[in-house]
Amino acid sequence: MANKVIEKNPKETGAAYYYLGEIYARTNSEKVRDYEKAMDCLQKSLHALGPKNKLRSFAHYNIGLLYYQGKGMEQNYDSAFVHFEKAQELNKSLIAGYAEMIEFGLGTNKDPGYALTCYEEGISAGEDLYGKAYGLRYVIQHMINNDLNEEAYKNYQMYIITCSAKDDDKGSLKYLKASSDAGFVPAMCDYADYLRQGELVEKNLEEAVRLCKVASDAGYLPAMHNYVSTYKLFDNSITLEEEFKLYKKCADLGFPLSQTTVGAYYYNGWGVKANIEEAYKWNFIAAKQGEKQAKINLQNIGVNLSKEQRDALEVEALKLPTSNKESSKLLAELSSIPTFGNDKSNAGAQKSQTSAGGALNASFYQSQYNKYSRKAERELKSPEPRADYLASLQKNMSSLAEQALAKGFTINRNTELEQATIDKK
Repeated sequence: MANKVIEKNPKETGAAYYYLGEIYARTNSEKVRDYEKAMDCLQKSLHALGPKNKLRSFAHYNIGLLYYQGKGMEQNYDSAFVHFEKAQELNKSLIAGYAEMIEFGLGTNKDPGYALTCYEEGISAGEDLYGKAYGLRYVIQHMINNDLNEEAYKNYQMYIITCSAKDDDKGSLKYLKASSDAGFVPAMCDYADYLRQGELVEKNLEEAVRLCKVASDAGYLPAMHNYVSTYKLFDNSITLEEEFKLYKKCADLGFPLSQTTVGAYYYNGWGVKANIEEAYKWNFIAAKQGEKQAKINLQNIGVNLSKEQRDALEVEALKLPTSNKESSKLLAELSSIPTFGNDKSNAGAQKSQTSAGGALNASFYQSQYNKYSRKAERELKSPEPRADYLASLQKNMSSLAEQALAKGFTINRNTELEQATIDKK
């Protein structure tokens, strides 16, 4: 059908090529799957889709994913980052790949603070990136404490990278287990999921409960949330009252998924006296943080309340804890100490900088400078470079370099490229 559209309806060629690329890349049929054809179709879709077509963001994301995975072509992190960057510029719900590459320093400078901000932008756009965001918070907190288990974190990175890049889930799982065995809390939480489901490893509910409990006791909120459902599978004698108390404890710490669950327990009267007003409040604060199900629940609950009641409850709900308050605190602490996670060869050039505005350090300025630099390079290679756009990019590059210099930071400045934008104008 897609090929018929390409042949018969030129106006829909871009969409047809996009869906054809999706089919070649994602089908479970080995007979049909063809990554080289997928890349070719997705590239053609970009040329044919209009600048405002919503499919452009998805085409960029899928091309980035193929480069990131090295499927159908040689793995290329630089090209992957360029397409992930473009995808998230067009659609913040597709920010995960971009943020992950920034977190791990693949195809760009490593910047954990900025990566956390990106994950939370994705959550606000309605994506389930809680695991990635809370995992990175854990890392940043231990960076600040100067007690991060680098080897365990490296194994966790390898699990995520190889899990995405290869059709070999068992091969990537060895890294996750090694990280979990070393006590890396996010890895313990993730490995417990495999044990609970019996996916790729032998099902072991007792060990899954143990790992969730250890991670939960360490204050890791995703594990605290998962502990209830995992324990219920292990021992179904747990009462609704006990379930509610456990979820409420996690909700009181600002975890949106638990807040949505607490809202459901209040609405249905599970383990607590039914209270539609409490249900509305907890779903409201979860929805404010981007939780999809909470937004749906909020609409269903709201029809039973007057506008005056809803307005009053929303004012009260805003006093409840949220997860982004903790992130702001962490980023402020991170910005007040020397940059973490960068190559040691650059460490001497990076001085500490305190700022409530985020991770304002050499890595921050370098990553932002590189962003504009890549855009300038692409524009200069286009058939008709836009003079006003180049002027804006050159101004931003120069401004960032001057700001960094004023704060005592050294960044790698591409003065030739800056001059080329001026010459091209």
